[in-house]
Amino acid sequence: MKAWKTFCCVLAILATVWLPVFGELSQDDKADLVRAGMAITGAGIAVVGGSALSLRVSLMGLETSTIDAIALALPVAAVGAVTGAMAGRWVADVVLRTAPPPLFAIVEGVGLGLLGGIFVGAATVTTGAVMLLPRLSALLEAGEEPIELGLPAPAALTYTAIALILGAERGAILGSVAGCALVPLVSLYMGF
Repeated sequence: MKAWKTFCCVLAILATVWLPVFGELSQDDKADLVRAGMAITGAGIAVVGGSALSLRVSLMGLETSTIDAIALALPVAAVGAVTGAMAGRWVADVVLRTAPPPLFAIVEGVGLGLLGGIFVGAATVTTGAVMLLPRLSALLEAGEEPIELGLPAPAALTYTAIALILGAERGAILGSVAGCALVPLVSLYMGF
């Protein structure tokens, strides 16, 4: 429950940071600001949510030092930043093209956030899982020393597929919450 509260607080901060407080802007300037803001917000949400989700899913059952966890989190955060910015920009483009009224923007935001979250979650968690494949042999330990050579191909593929599905599912949940909050704000800001 504490993680959800933290996620909602980060989401609220990122959602309001890019909204201008003073000055009159043209619709084109507002649209550019929305595109940039949604890309930054998407990247921020993906870095925080994707890294936490990837670490939680990928490190289940593995005893990992803090340095190893950081070494895993950095590339996952980089993938999350890139995919989150792409998803945020895509959501902004769709919202600006469809111009939903504020009440319909909630429904559209859930759908767009769900699709963007699937993309980001699958990419980040799968990245973390692929990076952990050499260490995953410890999970296959059957009362003996873990095999240091890694997993056989079918087990590695199964683990990667499970990480892809799990990341897509968790990303869909986080993305739909983010979309439900952000798209109505964009609709109100743009005056649709």
